[in-house]
Amino acid sequence: MEQHSSNEVDALRAELEKMREEMSKLTASDAQSTRDFAKEIQAELRNTLNSARDKGQDFLDQAKEGGDKAIGKLEKQIEERPLLTLLIVFIAGLLLAKLFERR
Repeated sequence: MEQHSSNEVDALRAELEKMREEMSKLTASDAQSTRDFAKEIQAELRNTLNSARDKGQDFLDQAKEGGDKAIGKLEKQIEERPLLTLLIVFIAGLLLAKLFERR
């Protein structure tokens, strides 16, 4: 009977050791999977941010180009009609003075 109990205890110990080893492997595997997942997320975020930065830069370039064109048109109109431009600026100044005049 005592021999039988001793064999069962030894078998249980061996089974427990086997389970510990398997848990160790699973834990290591889970940790690696988590690291891999984190790296994938990081790469995805980096790609998304780079894409957003590129789109933002494209938008800024287009806005700058549009602003440059508008300034070029305005300069051309001023050169073509300097007296009319002077009159418009003078009237705009008068209107602004009237608006900000203290009562």
